[in-house]
Amino acid sequence: MLEKDLNLVRKIVWSYVRTLPPSLYNMEFEDLFSEACLAYLKAQAAYNPKRGRKSTFMYTVIRNHLNDYIAAQKRIAAGELSTDKEMMALLLDTDPYKQLSPEDMYLAKEKLANVLSTLSEDARFICSLLLRPPKDLSLPNTPRKCRGEITQYLHKKKKWPRERIRKAFKEIKQAIAAHNL
Repeated sequence: MLEKDLNLVRKIVWSYVRTLPPSLYNMEFEDLFSEACLAYLKAQAAYNPKRGRKSTFMYTVIRNHLNDYIAAQKRIAAGELSTDKEMMALLLDTDPYKQLSPEDMYLAKEKLANVLSTLSEDARFICSLLLRPPKDLSLPNTPRKCRGEITQYLHKKKKWPRERIRKAFKEIKQAIAAHNL
C-alpha cells in the first residue's frame, strides 16, 4: 500500500525540507522520510474510507507526526529531552549519546509503551516524571539520588504517603525485570 502513496509522502517531506534550514537539528530528507513512512504505516489501520479520501487523511496524519517529531528534535537540541533520549537508549541497550535513528526511536517507544501499559496509574505518573520532569524538579544522574528527589517531590509537593511511593517504585522495578530491560 505504501508504494502507491510514496509520491504523497515525498511531497509532504519535501515541503518540510524546503522550509527548514538544512542544518537545523541535523534533520535530513532521509530522517523525515523515514518518520513519514512510519506514520503512514501506523495510520493505515485507522483509515476509514467512509469518512473521507485516503490522501487527505494520510496528509493530515503525516504532517501532524512530522510536526511532533520536529518539536521533539528541537527539544533534544535544546537539552530538554536528555532524559527521554537516555531512556530510549537504555531500552535499546545502546550508548545514550549516540544519535538514535527514527527506527530505533520507534522501537524504543513501542517497548516503553508495552512496559507502561502494565503499570498502575501511580507508577506511570512516576515514569512521566522521569521522562519529562517539571521545572521545579531537578533530577540527578544517579538512580539512587534520582529516586530520592522524586520521593521528596511526591511526598512534599503532591502529598503522597511514602508507602504509596515505595509501592510504585517497587512495581516499576518488577516491570523492568519482567521485560528484561
